[in-house]
Amino acid sequence: MAQVLLLCGLTCSGKSTFAARLAEQGWLWLSLDQDAWDVGHREQPLPATLQRDLKIAHKRRLREAVAAGRNVVLDYALPSRSRRDEYRALARDAGAEVRVLFFDVPAAELHRRLAERNAAGPGPHRVHVDPAQLDRWLASFERPGADEGGVETLRP
Repeated sequence: MAQVLLLCGLTCSGKSTFAARLAEQGWLWLSLDQDAWDVGHREQPLPATLQRDLKIAHKRRLREAVAAGRNVVLDYALPSRSRRDEYRALARDAGAEVRVLFFDVPAAELHRRLAERNAAGPGPHRVHVDPAQLDRWLASFERPGADEGGVETLRP
C-alpha cells in the first residue's frame, strides 16, 4: 500500500528539507513552492489563482501516484484542521496509508531561519517572505490537537 505523508508547519520549519530527503528515496514530492518557482513566482504569499491551479494539479498527481503504488510527500503548511482533514480524506480515498508530520518550531526560531533564508537569496524553497507575513501566518495557524490522531510532532 502506498504511503502519503502530509507535512504540516509554517514556513522555515524544515518541511522542504525533510521532503527532499524522501524524494531522494523515490517518494513523489509535491511542493507548491517548487511548482510556483518553476512558473516564475518569486514571493509569498502566492496569488490565489496560482495556488488553486497548483493544488488541483497536485491532487490529481497524488491520486495517480497512489494508484501506481508510489509514496507521496505533500509539502504544504496545512495550517488548519479542515485543510489537514481534506488531504487525509483525499489520500485515504486514493487508497493510501496516511500520516501527518507536524513541524513544531517556536516563533523566534522561525524568524531567525527566515532572516537567514531571505539573506541567502532566492531559490525554489527560499522565496522571499516578509517577516510581517510570517507573523500573520503564526497568528492564524491551527496547531494539530490531540483529538486529530495520527499526528507525529517533530521539534528542532
